[in-house]
Amino acid sequence: MLHKNFTFKSDEGTEIYVYVWMPDKKVDLKGIFQIAHGMAETGARYERFAKKLTDNGYIVYINDHRGHGKTAKTVENVGYLGEAEGFKWLVEDLHKLSEIIHKKMGIKM
Repeated sequence: MLHKNFTFKSDEGTEIYVYVWMPDKKVDLKGIFQIAHGMAETGARYERFAKKLTDNGYIVYINDHRGHGKTAKTVENVGYLGEAEGFKWLVEDLHKLSEIIHKKMGIKM
């Protein structure tokens, strides 16, 4: 399984950390999974699941939500989604990652 990471800036300026896992051998690409992790988790926890998916021809994207994992950056920020609209921003981050995936893969929305 190949693994890479990248970040993107949210619409209001937060740096969002993304994990990407891809098949490491020539396989027929079946599809792409974009996973949204739960509360008190990080995308890194899904590596074993991503291995199963990549072994079967899927690419996997998962971002660390605001206040989670490497997006939180510091222990003080863990669990903090932002001000009153933090959850709305979290959903917008997922949508923006979806747009990035579509663009990288050449898929029209």
